[in-house]
Amino acid sequence: DAAAQDRADPVAVPLRPDVLLSLDGSLSMAGAHMDTARDYFRLILVDAQAGGSAANYGYQEWSTSRVGYCLQQIYAGVPVPDADQTSAILGWLACSPSSCPSGQGPVPYGGTATNEALWQARRHYLTSIFPSDPSYPCRKYIVLLLTDGAFSCTGDPCPTASLLGDAGVSVIAIAHGGLPVSYVYC
Repeated sequence: DAAAQDRADPVAVPLRPDVLLSLDGSLSMAGAHMDTARDYFRLILVDAQAGGSAANYGYQEWSTSRVGYCLQQIYAGVPVPDADQTSAILGWLACSPSSCPSGQGPVPYGGTATNEALWQARRHYLTSIFPSDPSYPCRKYIVLLLTDGAFSCTGDPCPTASLLGDAGVSVIAIAHGGLPVSYVYC
């Protein structure tokens, strides 16, 4: 497939960026907020499929284990991208709690662990993606983060976003559901 060819022979085709779709799965996203957020990501992916998928997509949905208690429990429906996984991500976005592969469906729960999600993404890029990508650092790496609330866990996510930027990963935050822009602007 095109993603495998891109990784195997980066000179043969233009480099496809790696895009991690990162979704706030906290309790405040319940109901229409989560449905709308998943619809945003579905539209991105359906457009990508229709246009020949110009990127390698991965998916991350995150929250905490219980409200007010911030463990680094990050739920990932599909691993950070190492190939185009558009179909698998669309399946995760469409599943119900009982029909998801892990049995842990996308049910909003807990606090807004934005810093932990970015830290998890950074660690995965540094330890798994970059060392195995022959096109690093020429490829573009992007985290597209969608959240509806201020971070409520172990710290300001801006320094972690900055560390991702220093490593060559752009972080684009989208405020959803009436969130003040200041909550996602670093």
